[in-house]
Amino acid sequence: MENGPASTGKFWILLGLALGVLAICFALDGVVYQLVHENWNYYTRPIPDHLKLATRVMRSLEDWGENVFITCVLYAMWVLDRKHRSRVVMLIATAILATLPVEFVKRLAGRERPDQCEGQTIFHGPSLWNEGGDYQSFPSGHTASGAAFSGSLSTFYPPLRPVAVSLAVGCGASRIWKERHFLSDCWAGGFLGFTLAFYLPRVKRVRQWCDRFDQRWRASTYSPAAGRPIIEHGRAHSTDFEQIRRPAA
Repeated sequence: MENGPASTGKFWILLGLALGVLAICFALDGVVYQLVHENWNYYTRPIPDHLKLATRVMRSLEDWGENVFITCVLYAMWVLDRKHRSRVVMLIATAILATLPVEFVKRLAGRERPDQCEGQTIFHGPSLWNEGGDYQSFPSGHTASGAAFSGSLSTFYPPLRPVAVSLAVGCGASRIWKERHFLSDCWAGGFLGFTLAFYLPRVKRVRQWCDRFDQRWRASTYSPAAGRPIIEHGRAHSTDFEQIRRPAA
């Protein structure tokens, strides 16, 4: 991403739109909470037959924001995408950069979680800095991490974009359904995660570092003559997906 008036202007427009949507989300927080609380949520018992499958799906989607789950994705990227292993580093860096401000703002805002304040908007500020998770609702850490993961995967592997974005949205929805976050919490976390995932790989110096990293890794991994074959002893060594998809002659 080159610095310039055009790119800077687009950023500020995007930020302004995001803040406008955040204000709308704040206004709708109570309405969404009541809708979920009175109809169907994590604590609904007994679970209606027609909602049992949806309940299992919502419980599973929450895991997309867990770092343990994404470890499997990172391992797959490291093994299968050997020519672009810098992408693994970039995904980890994006997740960390999304987590740090989220954790700081959580403690600075001191917002009560929906299941603690019955859907009311209550900010205690930094006075409850060390009071635990019940006062750390805004923004959503799960959604920020899920959006960082999904945004990175969407950037590096565009064909995966529909699935990746759906997982991030589902992760945020599951936190609202569980009554651990408001709509505005998830919007703020999701916007932060997606924004970092979109802009970070486009920074010129970051791109240059990734190119050097991949070149050095390929130089130490692949044969300087013809390279390693795509399939060797039943294992895939190349991640040139165009070659893998091309039918054999």
